[in-house]
Amino acid sequence: MSSNPERPAHHGWLIANLLAQLAFGLLAMTIGLPSMQEWPAMFGASQAAVQLTFSGYVLTYGLLQLVYGPMSDRLGRRRVLMFGLFITLLGSVVAALATD
Repeated sequence: MSSNPERPAHHGWLIANLLAQLAFGLLAMTIGLPSMQEWPAMFGASQAAVQLTFSGYVLTYGLLQLVYGPMSDRLGRRRVLMFGLFITLLGSVVAALATD
């Protein structure tokens, strides 16, 4: 093994980034779950539709593990991670610009 002084710092930032993504995803779900009872009144939806959003989230999260795992093995983890971050950014911008 050759020692490169820049390499450990790069790995440190990568690990911090990945841990932050995991933590913020779990934090968002933990914050969102208790308020789900108020969503029907806030969004004009039925309680069943609100509960379906959580079920859809969990199901999609689980199924995408079956897609992203083999894809990252084939294409490389960095490409797949950057694609996922781009999709997240795009979805966030669309949601922020939504008027209704």
